[in-house]
Amino acid sequence: MRCGIMFGYHLHQRGKWSGDLYVADWEQILTAQHPSHIYPTRIRRKDILITKMLHDKFRFPVAEGALVPNYYNNISLEFDTAFKDCRPYGRRSRAPRPQAEVEEILEMSDHLRVDEQAQPSSAEVGGYEEVALVVQPPEPEEDYWMMPNNDLLIRNQVVPRRHLHVPTSESCPLPIEWLDVKRETFTNLDHGDLHWIEDCWTADAREGTSRELDEEFLGRTVYTLLKKKPMPGYEYQNGRLTKVHKETSRPEHIFSNNWARMGTVAKKEAQAYWAVLGPIRDRERRMSGRGASIKLEDYEQYDRVVNDTRQSLLQKPPLGMPCVAFAMSGLGEERSSQVFDTSIYMNASVNDSSGEPRGAHQENEKPAGFVSEHYFALIHKSIPIQEAKRIPAAKEAIDSEFRKSDKRGFVDWNRVQEKSDAMAYAVEN
Repeated sequence: MRCGIMFGYHLHQRGKWSGDLYVADWEQILTAQHPSHIYPTRIRRKDILITKMLHDKFRFPVAEGALVPNYYNNISLEFDTAFKDCRPYGRRSRAPRPQAEVEEILEMSDHLRVDEQAQPSSAEVGGYEEVALVVQPPEPEEDYWMMPNNDLLIRNQVVPRRHLHVPTSESCPLPIEWLDVKRETFTNLDHGDLHWIEDCWTADAREGTSRELDEEFLGRTVYTLLKKKPMPGYEYQNGRLTKVHKETSRPEHIFSNNWARMGTVAKKEAQAYWAVLGPIRDRERRMSGRGASIKLEDYEQYDRVVNDTRQSLLQKPPLGMPCVAFAMSGLGEERSSQVFDTSIYMNASVNDSSGEPRGAHQENEKPAGFVSEHYFALIHKSIPIQEAKRIPAAKEAIDSEFRKSDKRGFVDWNRVQEKSDAMAYAVEN
């Protein structure tokens, strides 16, 4: 069973609810590099299990900080209006919580602590079964590297520091010749221009210094990897392969799909910004001996080294442990929870005739709205009808369904006529 976030209601014409909801997958939000990469799915209401907190209140994981999207590619673009409507936790102005809500949260945590001490190994279904406790992995104590994809290399700073990060040949997991000159630093400082800093790290590396801020910060530094030289007529812009148009007015740091949605004022601001940033990037590339792509002698080992490095930087999966499956449901006006008995898997009887273990009878009835993991494992792809008719098995299936409907007389073929004749008849009568 997969977790998701409700995005809204599917409505018919005139605003009538169809009974379906729009839900975005939790993992998709977590790994999306831009809000436009999140695609809500239309799901029937009865196929959804709703989880609530105490006092029948809904959760808002993004606002709480339980779900933080990784907007690496476009988080730095102040001109990207799509990002401003979907700011993750920690990058928005937050008003203080009301005192009543703070007291409720503290009271809930006290109750949970008491329940854990009283029932350390039981699975009781009580008043707090709807609060999902997520065990987070321990926070690292030292700065570390990560690669969300083959385009970015990120240095996470968990130790307070004042100086901006500068990669070296000894500390960088990849050859520093493969890093582009751009450096984006995201800090936890909310004042001035210190929350997001974009500059060129090669200038600090060449001078043997590092830019110092006026106070300590935590955050991350994002580096873009250079790519192999693309085919003629294309180039990598902001890490994405893009077709070159000579007469375009779009600056390189704005993706083409975002440029089409921007207004006139935002486009002028982006052009003015790139008029300053573009020459600085080109100058730093020349002074550091870099080009727009990696060198030809590195082609053979580039893909292998990048893939191996990314695999080595992935978070290690937790150790496996035996788990008891619970199915929880919050459907209907009254909250309810259904716990399926798993003892049938462990208490097996013996077949008298063969002497082999025989499992006890298992009920297959499930509560309304229950959806198994097999349901979400189904894979389907919609294709145009003309393409389906070119597949013999698909064409035969379509014809078979048509013949079944035809036998039931779903169409009176004696009254079928051309559209133009039907329109003329409607006008005359």
